[in-house]
Amino acid sequence: VLPRHMPFIIGSSIEFSNTKVTSDEIDTLNRLFKNYKDRFPKHNEKAYSFPNYKAICLIYNSIEKEIPLNEYLLEETNKVMCKVPDLIISMYKMAFQLTMLYYQYCNFNQRNVIKYLGLNCLKTIIQFSQCAHQQLKLLNVSPFLQIPYFTNDSLSKLKK
Repeated sequence: VLPRHMPFIIGSSIEFSNTKVTSDEIDTLNRLFKNYKDRFPKHNEKAYSFPNYKAICLIYNSIEKEIPLNEYLLEETNKVMCKVPDLIISMYKMAFQLTMLYYQYCNFNQRNVIKYLGLNCLKTIIQFSQCAHQQLKLLNVSPFLQIPYFTNDSLSKLKK
């Protein structure tokens, strides 16, 4: 799982399947969908409903702030983003339990599965959680940008 796929996983949850989609929102949501479609994992696009795609696009846009939204969609974004921390915690608990399960019951030779499945999944969830809470872009993010008054310019000076 990649950090850029996390909004898709969270937005695909059952919590967002009953989100209302009005006819006024459809143009904006189609622009959002076209903008973020390349970040979605490769799958059957007809597998999810339009309310789930609405939640996915609002999560992506909330983090990356690429397309300005009207007042109603900003309120919808706030409603969606209020549910995200609880879903992240649930994902973290599930990944941790899966990691511990593999660690207890797998042979020593099979423990590489833990490295590739459980620990990487935990790392991805934590990275996405940081990006969601700090509203940092999902790609090429430095943890230093979470510190107040740190910018890309100050990071480039720090690297020198």
